[in-house]
Amino acid sequence: MSWRRFLRRQKRDEELAHEIESYLGHEIDEGLARGMTQEQARRAALRKFGNTTRVREVVYEMNTLNAMDTFWRDIRYGMRQLRLNPGFCFTAILSLALGIGANTAIFQVLNAVRLRSLPVKNPQELAEVKIEGGNHGWGVNPGWPNEATYPLWEQVRDHQQAFSGIFAWGVGESELGEREQKRKVQSLWVTGAAFPTLGVTPYRGRLLTEADDRPGCDKSAVVISYSFWQREFAGQDSAVGARLTVDGRPVTVLGVTPPEFFGLEVGKGFDVFMPACTRWTQRRDLWWLSIMGRLKPDWTLSRAATQLKAASPGLFEAVAPSGYDTRSMETWHKFRLTAEPAGNGVSRLREDYESSLWLLLGITGLVLLIACANLANL
Repeated sequence: MSWRRFLRRQKRDEELAHEIESYLGHEIDEGLARGMTQEQARRAALRKFGNTTRVREVVYEMNTLNAMDTFWRDIRYGMRQLRLNPGFCFTAILSLALGIGANTAIFQVLNAVRLRSLPVKNPQELAEVKIEGGNHGWGVNPGWPNEATYPLWEQVRDHQQAFSGIFAWGVGESELGEREQKRKVQSLWVTGAAFPTLGVTPYRGRLLTEADDRPGCDKSAVVISYSFWQREFAGQDSAVGARLTVDGRPVTVLGVTPPEFFGLEVGKGFDVFMPACTRWTQRRDLWWLSIMGRLKPDWTLSRAATQLKAASPGLFEAVAPSGYDTRSMETWHKFRLTAEPAGNGVSRLREDYESSLWLLLGITGLVLLIACANLANL
């Protein structure tokens, strides 16, 4: 039985009632023609046809989805009972609202921090290159995340085998404007393959490419985020090619990222994107980059981790810093790289509060269960 018949069953019942009345009218007319009274003719017509109500009920049931019909009748009955008991109705709605509201709020936070994927092409193929167990604060760490130095990034880029595309990125703040108009903006330094590897396409203009990220690269090119474009340029197309002053130097806006792309760190947006080659490229002990790549079709995450671990001794030996004591260098040479899933981006909130959020979601789920139990008791 189709949904169309189910939804039109009332109309079909009305049509059937009209057909029955037409049939009975015809039979009554024949009875009257044979000399019967009006009442006798009607009784004879009803005896010949049978129980009209039962016929309509049978046809109505044939056009009914029983489970749906029962559910709808229960809903209507429940609504009538709530209307007749306003005190109970208020208590029931309040109990369910508190339980559902708390669960919804916590789930939204958990979804944003842990479950939601990056708004890029095939995020499940992304992997992050990290040091097993972290670097434990080795060297200089200007902020979070800080998984690699620039020389180490170059070694990984040149010797990895697992990724069809690989890039590095670092975060920080920059000063926008001059003199008394200076204000802080969130900056993201990316290597040239970042946007092509992620599959991010420009909303306006063009994005950074490998041609923009070479040794001695031009420091005058930037890409801005969609939110920054709306805030500073009111969404005008004239933003592409416009001049800004960032960190005291003039730069030209190459393009605008799409509105859904917020960067790679969950819970934190960015205003300007600049080539990584403009910042700290020679420091071997300055950890300011994270490395991410897109796995080749025939490579698994575990295979990538194995390849990176096997190549680690040579990579770290090639970029070993100078001026550190023997004990520190022993720690350096013990570092091993691995690959971890990165489809959900990186997040300090996730690292710090993921367990707590799952626990809180469980508690709010229990609150909803208690609310339902109380409602059943009422």
